[in-house]
Amino acid sequence: MRKLMTVTLVMLFAFSLMAGTALAESNECPAAPAVANELLREAGESNRYGSGRDGGNYISDVAHEMGGHEEDEENTDFHGVGKCDQEAYKGAIAAFLIEKGADVEIPDPNVATELNDQR
Repeated sequence: MRKLMTVTLVMLFAFSLMAGTALAESNECPAAPAVANELLREAGESNRYGSGRDGGNYISDVAHEMGGHEEDEENTDFHGVGKCDQEAYKGAIAAFLIEKGADVEIPDPNVATELNDQR
């Protein structure tokens, strides 16, 4: 019984270390909805816009626009920009939010210009 308890505790410890490592890596390159939430919060904007059937949610809109990154399956992109290219990623998300009507600032105006030129 003691061996079973020891093995169980060791396995739980190992799994918690792996989960902690994965969580730390995901925090370094946050996904688009988390970035959008941060941009909206910084601007004092609500996640929701409009009302009734005409209303929507910026976070949901951003989540629908996310895609897989060609070079790295675990890395997601937003309009072709990988999430670990944090400056450009944040700029792409801000440009999208502005396009949807949010009053947020684009971190680097050059990024938005480049992204709009690519479309």
